[in-house]
Order: sequence, then C-alpha cells, then structure tokens
Amino acid sequence: MKFPFKSRNLFVSLLLSVLPCSYLLADCNVNVKAAMQSKWNSNQFLGNANGDYISLTSQNGAGCARNYINGSIYYANNSNTGGAKVIYGSILAKWKKMGAEKSFLGYPTTDETGTPDKIGRFNHFQHGSIYWYPGADAHEVHGLIRDKWASLGWEKHFGYPISDELVSTDGVGRYSIFQKGRIYYHPTHGTHYIAYGRLYLNWADHGAETGTVGYPTSDPYKANYVLTQNFSKKTLSEKDAEIANSVDLRGEINRRGIAVRTQGGRGTCVQQTMTFILEYALTGLAGQDFNHMSIDYSTQAGNRVSNEQTEPSNFPKYLDGYNVYGTVVAASWPYDLNYIYDYATSDEKMTQTLINNGKFMIRKGLKLTGKFLKRDYQGVVTSIQLSNLLDYLKLGIPVAQAHSGHAEAIVGYVLNSNEAGGGHLILRNSWGPNHADHGYDTITFADFKKDYAPGVELFAFDKVE
Repeated sequence: MKFPFKSRNLFVSLLLSVLPCSYLLADCNVNVKAAMQSKWNSNQFLGNANGDYISLTSQNGAGCARNYINGSIYYANNSNTGGAKVIYGSILAKWKKMGAEKSFLGYPTTDETGTPDKIGRFNHFQHGSIYWYPGADAHEVHGLIRDKWASLGWEKHFGYPISDELVSTDGVGRYSIFQKGRIYYHPTHGTHYIAYGRLYLNWADHGAETGTVGYPTSDPYKANYVLTQNFSKKTLSEKDAEIANSVDLRGEINRRGIAVRTQGGRGTCVQQTMTFILEYALTGLAGQDFNHMSIDYSTQAGNRVSNEQTEPSNFPKYLDGYNVYGTVVAASWPYDLNYIYDYATSDEKMTQTLINNGKFMIRKGLKLTGKFLKRDYQGVVTSIQLSNLLDYLKLGIPVAQAHSGHAEAIVGYVLNSNEAGGGHLILRNSWGPNHADHGYDTITFADFKKDYAPGVELFAFDKVE
C-alpha cells in the first residue's frame, strides 16, 4: 500500500499512539551491541558471527539478536529480561520452532544453564521455560503447570518434562508429562499433580481425566496414613480393594502409545518382549518418541556381540547387544513378518548409520540398566521371587519373563483367593492385538510357578545408568 506523504505521516502518528514503546524501539544501538559483544567474549564457544545484528519487534517487546555458528545471543529492551542472553543447541532449535521471541514464551531471561543435578539444561523465558534432557527432545513448560512443577522442586523431585503442554482429549484441560508423573490444569478443578504409582495406574486404567475417575482436584495426600487423592468423579485410596489387590499397566501402556505387535511365524518372542519393556522405560524417561523401537536391529546387535547367527535370542544376548549398540526406532528398520533371517543380509542392513544412531542414545545418557529377578532358567519360581515381581509391578515397572520356548511381558496382577495360587498375572503377548484380550492374556500364580523346562527367567529395566 502506498500513502501520500501527509497520509503516511498521519498513519505513523496513529501507529505510535496505539503501539507500546517497547514494541517500536527495535534498535541494536551502541550500548546494546556492546553488551552483546561482552556476552560473546565470555561465551566464545559460540564461534564466529553468522551475519550482522538483527533488530527485532514482537508482542513481547523490542530487541536485538545475533546468530553465531554454534548458537545465538538475544537482547531484549525490556528491563526485566536482564540484558544479553545466550541460547543454543536443542533449546534454541525448540524456541525457534515455536516462533522465537514472537512465541508466547517471549525473550530468554537466562543464559542456557545446567540443572543442579548436572544432567539437563534449561533457559528461562519471559513467560515460561524450555528444558532439555540427554537423548530426549527439549520441551517447554509454562503457566500454572510450571508454577506447580516449581513448587514440587523442579526436576529434582518430579523429573524433567518429557512433553510440551498438551490439550486433554475433552478440549478443556491442559497437562504436561514429567518423568515422575503428570501435572494437570483445569479451569474448574485447578492445577494438581499425579505421581506415578498405584493411584496413577488405577486412574490411567479407568480412562484418565476423561474416564470414570476424572480430573485431579487435589494433590496426593495421606488420610490415616493411607495415600489418597481426590478426583472430580471419585476419590482414590490405596486401601481401595481394587487398588490394594491389583495393578494393571495396560492403561498407561495405551497412553504411551506402545502398540501390541505381531511376531508372525518368526522366532523373535524374546526380542519382542525385551523391546516392549525397553520402550516402556524409555517413554517414561524421555517421551513418546521412543514408543516403537526396532526388533530386527536388536536381533542383529545381539548376534554381532555373541558371534551367533540365529534369530531366536535370550535375555542375556539381547542385553549384550543393547549395551554395545543401543537401539533405534522401528521406522529406520521396520519389522517384516515374512523375513527369513540371514546373518549376512541383516549385517549389511545394520549399516554404520544405524549403528551410530543406536549408540547415540547410549552416549547421550539414555543407557538403561536392569535386574534379573530370576536368571539362568534354574528351578521353579519361588514365592519370594513372585513377591519381588509383584513389587516391581506396584512401582509401575513391567517384567519380562521367558519359559518353555516362549517369552512374554508381565504387565499386571490380580490377587484373588479363589484362583489357584491366590491370583493371576496379566501377560502381554507378541501374537498380535487379535490374540485373547486385545493381545493380553492371564496365567494363575500356581501355573506360573509350575516346573517349566528348562525353567523361568525374569528381567526388568529399573534405572538409568
């Protein structure tokens, strides 16, 4: 649009009258450049400048930026941002993807900084934060959810954010996923956290916030020494019969998007089982990018390390391959139901690129370690070993088990005095979603403790190394 001279002046005058001064003072002046140069002097890892200073305007105020080979320096004219700030790496990429200074986060108010546990990194912004955890994406957290997380002790006590703020399926609430639970906001019910544990698992198994229990209306608390939490449709307590006598991870498995797989006629039940419990651990640690990992990569990794050339595996061989070569997403090596295993073909497929991708997760801190609850297929499962298995499930940790030429994951249990042995286990199979109850079946405690030949082996991923 072209304005006559007088009209143009009138337009500018009107613009000046309605826009805040901070929006218009996008001037990389001498003082601003000096502050940014001083910041670069103490952060020379950023490398050489990649272009000149850039004047900025946004709803969050005016500012100045300069890009470097390894990051950027931003200066906001707002006095509450604290001057020039350094931002780089995954956090910079995330912020720019959101719209940088024009996003709702606004300008950075801190340099990129290491967290107190010396594991993660973060930048605070005018209206929120972005946190990065090794091997995982950077995620934003803001508003009342961020305030609640801060009140819980940040990452030290509730873990790192492993999602951005998300919209509940009913379109009303908001939530963010953290390594140790979830924080929900609802305009009526407020902002509350749900920590992973037996209450959480029961809530998730009943449809979470849009199910029969509803949104949290309180944080967890102790009532007569019993962990309790109020929800919009009912109150849950660890003394409730269903919660006291059972654990079922299927609701949380579905929430994490870990689909039941089909092994077909191939001998990959061990890899299917171990990959599932690995996916469950990784999604809890680093988010849903890790909910579908490659079966065939794990097969070849195990054979490379063990110098074997057979498709069937076992827990130690799987772990040996994982410890050396890590894992990769299934999209980079999809599972073929009709593939007839051949070592040379698979080794060629396991190119250096895939190996580097697999090792990347280990190098970046996503190396998981675990524990054998029972190993070497020696003898029957004892009552103590069964009790230990149930304790893992109470913590929300699935357990892999192998016996009689097959392997399955144990994802829950029900105590029932009318059943043989006093209850049953819930098993996740690798025979597809049409098997039994959508891919899951059960076995009584008594049958589980039978004298299978050559015995039973139990393993669980339980921590990050």
